[in-house]
Amino acid sequence: VLPKTKELKTEKIVPTKSEEEVSTPKMIVSTKNNQVEKKAQNNVTIEKSNIKASKSIFLNALNDEESTSNRIDAIAKLSEYETLDRNDLELLKQKALHDNNTIVRLNAIEILAKKTPQETVSEELTQVFLQQDDPMVQMELIAIIGKMDNNKMVPQLTKKLQEMVLDPQTKPFVKDEAYAVLLKK
Repeated sequence: VLPKTKELKTEKIVPTKSEEEVSTPKMIVSTKNNQVEKKAQNNVTIEKSNIKASKSIFLNALNDEESTSNRIDAIAKLSEYETLDRNDLELLKQKALHDNNTIVRLNAIEILAKKTPQETVSEELTQVFLQQDDPMVQMELIAIIGKMDNNKMVPQLTKKLQEMVLDPQTKPFVKDEAYAVLLKK
């Protein structure tokens, strides 16, 4: 026989926002006084500084070598930004090249492919590919480079793909991707 336990009553607490916590609409219809407009401008300034601060947190999390999930999460959060500056892209490139986890490298490559300016994305990903020795990452890079609408392939890339196709040590799934790109170009 189990002893009777007391039932605890729980109430759901719903937080409410005070007037100061409620965000100001982006478009101000009423012009009762200039204070409303100033409050809206201050909120935009605060929001921009919060974005910079949170981006800095994500960039720092990319260097957390003890937690793969923190690095993956940081890359996912960075992908939500409309654009990334040159330093951010370089940090992602370094993660794509040197991170000890394949999934982190794959995620970094995906964001590089999306966020690198169109005029340099093929060149940047080719550089990463030429230095890559992980078959999973090679396959992903070959697939991405193959889908790009660049009519000319860098001679180094063509040479590397041909070497991979002829190398008996190359994984079959990587060879298949390399063949497909060579035939397409």
